[in-house]
Amino acid sequence: MKESFEEPTPHFKWPDIEAEGGEFERVAKKFEIDESVLMFQARDGELVDLDEDMWSNLENTDSNRFSPGDLETAHRFAAEAGRDSHNLLHRIETGETLDAPIIMQIGDTYHLVAGNTRLMVARAKGIRPKVLLFSVDTL
Repeated sequence: MKESFEEPTPHFKWPDIEAEGGEFERVAKKFEIDESVLMFQARDGELVDLDEDMWSNLENTDSNRFSPGDLETAHRFAAEAGRDSHNLLHRIETGETLDAPIIMQIGDTYHLVAGNTRLMVARAKGIRPKVLLFSVDTL
């Protein structure tokens, strides 16, 4: 059975890249890439709709480990990571626009830099989110 999502929504906007500096630092260490290069590349990224193929193959996320509409699992995964999914859920339900999750494409791999909880809440609500997608060339 094909999963269903709402059409892309205006719930997500261009993220504050500098505010996610700690996440960029973590990813830079993992991939052995200079953090400033990653942040520079992210600034050249695009705000795109997260399609199901990219989402299902995305690394470093719990959001593709449960079905759309499964709010209970989203809250459990967020709590296990020490994150507040209830606040994000409330913000989405009241129409607040959130910073888009950030995804790095390196080769054929999609790796979540920032926004796991945002993605989990979006999936639990059946929302297809917009994400900041940027590419890094492999050497």
